[in-house]
Amino acid sequence: MFVAAVTHSCLTNDQTKVHYLLESHDGMKKYLFVPALVSYREIDLINDRILCKFDHNMIDKFHIEAGNDELSEKWLEGAIQQVINGEEVMSKERVESLYSK
Repeated sequence: MFVAAVTHSCLTNDQTKVHYLLESHDGMKKYLFVPALVSYREIDLINDRILCKFDHNMIDKFHIEAGNDELSEKWLEGAIQQVINGEEVMSKERVESLYSK
C-alpha cells in the first residue's frame, strides 16, 4: 500500500500528503498519511517507529527523476523499495542503460 501510494504521488507530483511507513511495537508494518500542513506539527508516534517518510521534497525529487515515460512507474516502485530497504537509489538513467543493452 505504501509503495503504491507514494508511486502515485510521485507520478502526479501530489505534494498534499506526507507518507509514513511505520513499524509498531509488535513488528507490524503500517502505512499512514497525513495532510502536508499537519505533518509539521508533532505527530503522536509513541508506539511506532518510522521506517520511511516521503514528504514534499522527496516526492518532488522522485517526480523529476522519474520523468514521464513507459519506465517511470516501474522505476519509482523499485526506487521507493530501495529507500525503504536503506539502499542507494539507482538513477533512472542507470537503470535504462542496463536494460537497453
